[in-house]
Amino acid sequence: IYVQHLLELPPNCRSFEITQACCGSAAALQMALAIVAQNPRKRVLIVASDEARYGLNTPGEPTQGAGAIAMVVSATPRLIVLDPESGSYTEDVMDFWRPNYLDEALVDGKFSMQMYIKALEASWNEYRRESGRGYEDCHYFCFHLPFTKMALKANLALARMSGMAEPDEALVTARHADSLHYNRVTGNSYTASLYVGLASLLENVSANLAGRRIGMFSYGSGCMASFFSGVICEDYRR
Repeated sequence: IYVQHLLELPPNCRSFEITQACCGSAAALQMALAIVAQNPRKRVLIVASDEARYGLNTPGEPTQGAGAIAMVVSATPRLIVLDPESGSYTEDVMDFWRPNYLDEALVDGKFSMQMYIKALEASWNEYRRESGRGYEDCHYFCFHLPFTKMALKANLALARMSGMAEPDEALVTARHADSLHYNRVTGNSYTASLYVGLASLLENVSANLAGRRIGMFSYGSGCMASFFSGVICEDYRR
């Protein structure tokens, strides 16, 4: 509602909030796609905003950051056409939480990384079943980034699941390296993180990405995850 007011949008604009840890923005995006599919004349504005705050001298402190993104979903996309297939995973776990009596979040870092990979593998398997696509069908990948190196851990996991017993780390890294530039500046931006990575990829890959498919993974502790993909539009640079 604050955004609706600040942008002077009309009062008949439907405004609501979705909260599901870092994966809330992916849930908003998938809900927006359904709204636009139902009524192609509609457009949906998504704003994903967050700040990561951890206690001093805790393992999470070096990753904390802040950031926000905005994106418009319509029946005539100019940046990326999202594929209809996606994979999801949900499990009731306590890898990360913020009690009501604390201002800072608590995180079990090792357990959270294990859950991240578990959720990635499960949602990727569902995405593959739904779409019939494999690892080589995604030219690039963007991942939720609690810290920058998590992308390599995630991409290596996907490569191994796709039959590469000993993946070439340099070749795997090339599929996501340009999505990491902004995360090194912002730190963890929670709900915005995946899309900050997508912006970094689109703005830093020197090759023409038109027609290329991007695989995207969103993870929210607690936990909820989603793997989906999209094909870059012809005039995306403009």
